[in-house]
Amino acid sequence: METQTRFSPLEAAPGLIYLGSKAKNYRQVVYASQIYGSFFLVNGTFSTEPSSEEGYQTITTVEFELVNYKGLFNIGLEDVSFDEAKNCFHLHLEALSNATKKTVKNIKVDCSKDLYFIRELAEIKDALKKGVHDDEFFYRDGAYTARRIPHHTLEMDQAEDIVKCIEGTSSTTSSEKAGFAPGKRCMMSELKILI
Repeated sequence: METQTRFSPLEAAPGLIYLGSKAKNYRQVVYASQIYGSFFLVNGTFSTEPSSEEGYQTITTVEFELVNYKGLFNIGLEDVSFDEAKNCFHLHLEALSNATKKTVKNIKVDCSKDLYFIRELAEIKDALKKGVHDDEFFYRDGAYTARRIPHHTLEMDQAEDIVKCIEGTSSTTSSEKAGFAPGKRCMMSELKILI
C-alpha cells in the first residue's frame, strides 16, 4: 500500500521561485493572503543574471503587481523594500489604496537560503473620518475599542510585548519573524530558489 505525505495545516511548506535566465518569461506568485476580508495576491516578474559572487543571483529588475480578487476594500502595494541580510522582501501594504505596481532594481539574493516575502500592513489613515473601523489594528465591541496585539511583532518568548500592548505602551514595528496571524491569515511566504 502506498502512503502519501501530508502536511499539517500549520506546518511550513515552502513554495518555489525560479530565478534562472528565463525568469523574466514568467509572472510568479510570491505572496497571497486575506486582510480586511479582501483576498489578494502579489506576483513578480524577475529579470536576473548571475552575480559575480558565487552562490548569489542578481535580480536586475523585479516588477511586482498586486491583484485584488474579492472583498470590499482594495489593498494597495505602497512600497517594496529588500533586506539583503535576511534575503527578505518587505511588501508594504495599505487598505483603501489603488497602488498596484512597484519596481525594484539591483537586488542580490543568496541562493543557498530561502527567499522571504513579508507583508507590512499600515493602519488605514484617518479611518474613523472615513467611516471605517480598522479591524486589523483595533477591537471594537459597542463603544469599547482597544488596540489589537501586534502578533506579527511577537516571538513566542516575548510575553512582555503583550503586556506593553495591553497597557497601550507598544506600537506596531517591523517584523523580525512572521508566520500566521490569528485566523491563520498568512503574513509571510517562504520560497526555495531555483536557478
